[in-house]
Amino acid sequence: MSNSSKVALIGFGKLGSIIARRLVETQVCHPRELWVCRQDSRRLKEIEAQIPRCQARACLVEAVTDAEVVIVAVRPGDLAQVGRDLAPVLNPTQTVLSVVTGKTFVTLTRVLGTRRLVRASTSILAATGQARSVYMIEPSMATEVSGMAIQIIRSWGEALETVVENDVKTAIVAIGALPGLVAYGLGAFVAAIEAQGWSREEALREVLLSTLGLCHRAFDQKLDLADIVRSVATKGGITQAGLDVFAQLKLSEVIEAGIAAAITRTEELDG
Repeated sequence: MSNSSKVALIGFGKLGSIIARRLVETQVCHPRELWVCRQDSRRLKEIEAQIPRCQARACLVEAVTDAEVVIVAVRPGDLAQVGRDLAPVLNPTQTVLSVVTGKTFVTLTRVLGTRRLVRASTSILAATGQARSVYMIEPSMATEVSGMAIQIIRSWGEALETVVENDVKTAIVAIGALPGLVAYGLGAFVAAIEAQGWSREEALREVLLSTLGLCHRAFDQKLDLADIVRSVATKGGITQAGLDVFAQLKLSEVIEAGIAAAITRTEELDG
């Protein structure tokens, strides 16, 4: 059932566009009550084409006025300018839902001039309602934020609340970045199989089916991934031959370093 309250969305990039579509698809918000602000006026027609009947505006004041929830979905580097425009027009009753990568409550409060904040981390899987999202309400406002902000987060998939802000930072990588990192790794398997003579379509299909089957088995049987490896690999066998090379190349250390670099970059973006 749609909610008649106005929602303002600032930013219409990759994640912002997903959030907008989910708001309408899940009927959390009627299109007429969704006000999307994109200050590049050349993209307003594109927004209206993607989200029919929404209110696409270049004027931030018009988009934000009287909104129950203001979603900020801009790039970290754009937050300062958005804050200069947004802070003067926010009123004390409006809840701000931030999905801006890396920006902590301290930074958001300083830049946006409000403590009525919710931070959330999600992923592109929100597009199909299959994301796991981690969110946190600014501690001093635990009973003050709009329930609609939480409803919006739940429209993306499973929503997990935390009271530890570091969990949101970790989720930015473990949830937000992980689909891209895993896809990169799967792409390497596709390329390796393709190099052995299969077509790219055949290689991609086999990698995706193998991954899907692995996921189902791990979830359905509650197996640790190491258990699955042991169930497949045999001493002197073909799987073990491949695993031995991975171990020699210290693949696990490479992956660990990649995750650590992503976490470090998240911290840098709060600067």
